[in-house]
Amino acid sequence: MDFLSNITFRKKQRKSQSPTIKKPELDDSNISTDNSILDGTTSSLPCMMVDENLQLRELKNEIENLKKELAKAQGAIKQLALENSELRSTVSDMNIKYEEAIRKPCPAKQTTQSIPNEAHLPNIQATTTPSAAPPQVKQPKPLCISSSCQEIKEQNTLSIKELNKMCIISSNKNNKILQIAENTVQNFTFCHYIYPNCDVIKLIDNISSKITDFTENDYCVIMIGKEDFVKTINYHNLIAHIRSTLQTLKHTNIIICTPTYRYHGYSVLYNSRVEAFNNMLCNDNDTFKYAIVMDSNLKLSCNHSMFSVNKGTLNNNGMRNIFKNLNILIKKNETNSKQNNLNKVSEDTQNIFFRE
Repeated sequence: MDFLSNITFRKKQRKSQSPTIKKPELDDSNISTDNSILDGTTSSLPCMMVDENLQLRELKNEIENLKKELAKAQGAIKQLALENSELRSTVSDMNIKYEEAIRKPCPAKQTTQSIPNEAHLPNIQATTTPSAAPPQVKQPKPLCISSSCQEIKEQNTLSIKELNKMCIISSNKNNKILQIAENTVQNFTFCHYIYPNCDVIKLIDNISSKITDFTENDYCVIMIGKEDFVKTINYHNLIAHIRSTLQTLKHTNIIICTPTYRYHGYSVLYNSRVEAFNNMLCNDNDTFKYAIVMDSNLKLSCNHSMFSVNKGTLNNNGMRNIFKNLNILIKKNETNSKQNNLNKVSEDTQNIFFRE
């Protein structure tokens, strides 16, 4: 029996001719090498997140430092701008004073300076009395710059021997004090000393030299300004200095005009300082009696008819009200002095009668 007769032979199927991809044979050696290569590559990759965080922190720190330096630079710029504006205003004021000094010749003996806002006052007409001869009008003396002191002196153009003298000392250069005094207070020849931006101690410094030829019928008016009340100071020591200076002046009448309030929304602290000083000054003068204290705030209306709109300080109308009250006070003082003289004369005659 033939064994191959039971076997059927079939032809092999034809396969499409396509590129065959040979798969590499995987054995233990290849697997180990591949794993080692992958493990090595993963462990050698850099940590990008850590580096980015460090760079961000450094950039943020640099930004903060730049912001701080920018803020400092802006503050310095503002400070320099303020100083520049102050220097410009100072230079402009000095130029104005220099031009005023050049326009008017300065005599060798004069040591005073003219005020820009009151230098061109109109000539005041002399008032004649039925018993006195017509007054002699003299030429106004030019007011000049002093090299040693910033004192400014104003003097009226009339010189009448029969009239009493009044010396006004103040730090007010905004109001027309001399013109207002001449138009309000009668029977006086005036002299106005101005110390711009000076405190009370400067106002009364060397006051005795200004009133050496004054008599008991003359008056020295001290108008206290705003300089001592911009900030709080020791007012007890200030009043003690005023008392010690004025107690030596017994040959004439001294009138102290208290500082005025401000009519402004931001002047609460300033007004409280002024009120405290005025009360202390009145109490001290009542005790030691070294001057006549006049309340400058008397009959002042709390509106813009007597105070400026912008700064709230006293305007010319309010200053005119002060000199009206001053005129009333002077007349009252003269009446009292005459009455005291009469009483003194009567007492002397009685003493003579009883001696006889």
